Amino acid sequence: MSTKNSFVYTAKSKKIPIFVTLAYFLVFSYVSFFHHDYWFEADGIFFLNWGQQILSGSGENVVIPNANVGGSVLYAYLTSVFHDAFLVMKSISILGCTGIVFLSYFITKNIFNAKIALTVQLFFVFTSQLALLSVLAFNEVLVLFLIFLSFYFITKKEIKLIDIIIVGITLGFASCIRFQGFIVFISFLIFLFVRNKKIRINSKHAIIMGGVFLLAISPLLIYNYSTHETISDSSLAFHLSGTAKYGTQEWKNDLISMHQTQTSSIFDVVFLDFDLFMENYFYSVFHNTPNLLFNFGKVANISIIPLIPYVGMLPVILGLSYILKIKLNKINLSIIFGSVILSSLIILLYGKPTIHFFSIIIIPILILFIIHFKNIQKNFLPLLILSVVFPLIISTVTLSRSYQLFPLWIIIAILSAVFFVEFIPKIYLKLKQNAGNHNLNQTTKKIIIISILLILLVNMGFTYKLTDFWLYEQEIIQVNFENIYNEFFLIFNNNEKLQRGYESKIIGDILAKQPNIENSYIMALDPTVSYYSGGKYLAASYLEGVKDDPIMKYITRENWSDKDRYTSNVVSNPTDKFDKINPSPDYIVYYPHIKSYDSSKYTEIQHPQLDPSIYNSTQAYDLLVLLDPENSKIPSNFELLYKSDITEIVVYKINKKL
Repeated sequence: MSTKNSFVYTAKSKKIPIFVTLAYFLVFSYVSFFHHDYWFEADGIFFLNWGQQILSGSGENVVIPNANVGGSVLYAYLTSVFHDAFLVMKSISILGCTGIVFLSYFITKNIFNAKIALTVQLFFVFTSQLALLSVLAFNEVLVLFLIFLSFYFITKKEIKLIDIIIVGITLGFASCIRFQGFIVFISFLIFLFVRNKKIRINSKHAIIMGGVFLLAISPLLIYNYSTHETISDSSLAFHLSGTAKYGTQEWKNDLISMHQTQTSSIFDVVFLDFDLFMENYFYSVFHNTPNLLFNFGKVANISIIPLIPYVGMLPVILGLSYILKIKLNKINLSIIFGSVILSSLIILLYGKPTIHFFSIIIIPILILFIIHFKNIQKNFLPLLILSVVFPLIISTVTLSRSYQLFPLWIIIAILSAVFFVEFIPKIYLKLKQNAGNHNLNQTTKKIIIISILLILLVNMGFTYKLTDFWLYEQEIIQVNFENIYNEFFLIFNNNEKLQRGYESKIIGDILAKQPNIENSYIMALDPTVSYYSGGKYLAASYLEGVKDDPIMKYITRENWSDKDRYTSNVVSNPTDKFDKINPSPDYIVYYPHIKSYDSSKYTEIQHPQLDPSIYNSTQAYDLLVLLDPENSKIPSNFELLYKSDITEIVVYKINKKL
């Protein structure tokens, strides 16, 4: 190749990451703005409502269960400027995810070559969870973008003082939105101390980053203390009460009480019932978190091969072994064998093989990581430290959504790219050398390229189906694949499908015409109808109450548990943290959790992740009579306003008796 042609090729190649980023932006902007017309994401509306209430001066009555107030305040402020909350949230999502795709190339290029960097970027483009975040109006993307921005500066070959300052600022701002930013900050502090033997310089940089971080997060700390007399309004107690897989109702009620009083430390929460806490923690560390990463049965995961359980671990493990330069000698084999035996014995004696089996994989890897610590490229070390610290901390709660672990995706993508681009060719070359052939066969290159393309193609199909599932109403709750021909045909099918949120918009428009709707409470499963109608929102899951109670007792929340009542209060709009408002709904939008095949027997549970016993002890079954407006058990002051011809939604006006 001539010098001129080489230069042209190089110039063009540098444009590829920009072209990929631009293509990503155009594709998902189209999906977001032409296939997502109605706001159905309750989480996004919750954060908007909280922010608007804080800006109105009523922040003392607002508690955000699983995040900090920074995102809420920002969304509310931008809405006040642009007057379209849905547009604001969607724009943040698409711009933030596009930024992440762009950064993924340059983060990787800091550490490895352009081929690996481009492979990583393509993995990002075709990962389903990032695609989903691109089009949904959630509170997730901005914090992820800030975290990935910090990745770029911390992975430079030579970290300057300005890089340390930028990392502190970005992670401080990220922590104002979600706690993931703080976990990343802790990981990078550890990195600064262990990166080399220059203790003085390392300590100086750590102190500077910590100081800048505190300065960036100080508005949040000041707000929390001046408003709630605590530096953090959210708490581990509240998280555990809602996410713990194991635990008694008494324990969960005690956790809620500890959260409400705001007088308990983390240690108080942990030692309230230490055995229960550790049982939930080890379940999260060794089963739930790995499940969200690599699919042990959780379809919505961030594995590089999300559809096939476990397989996504293989390129990650082998890519890591290549980077750590682990040789299959007697010492390493003894370490692996010994740690596997020890882990297995501990599980058999104290654990559950079906839940804690991942410890048999993670413990040997962790030991080898510590032993071969010095073999790691210095600028890759912060991400690898993050891969250990992040799961260990975030597993204090049982996560339900894989994208909450998305900071770890950069490590999964990089290690997988190293496996395909460097590990496989070197293994093949070694085999050829042993056979007396020192040339890397072109067939091997083709196999690698085809393997990567197949992964991208499968992920593209899965992304399409997952996005379609989220954006459009489905006849069944699972994402089902019939055959390739049918799925390909459906892409080009011109039949109109019903977008999610369409019916909420219709109901909202109906209620908006009701007199004094702005001062009326709407009881519903989510706040979307209230958002479109302009009414107030009273949260209900329709799983509360006491079995066989009259419907009016459910409406007035007379026999709801303290936990259910508090949960309803903190997500309603306006929030009622101290239970002073005690509103009574003027309207009820009912959609059952349970489906019926006949009027006398209700059997199918729509949300199988919920414990069926919940339905048997509450008013869940009792409320099903609302589906039949002619049923005599419906209170006489219930006036039917809407009955869906599409879904089972019914809307009643509750005429207040004088």
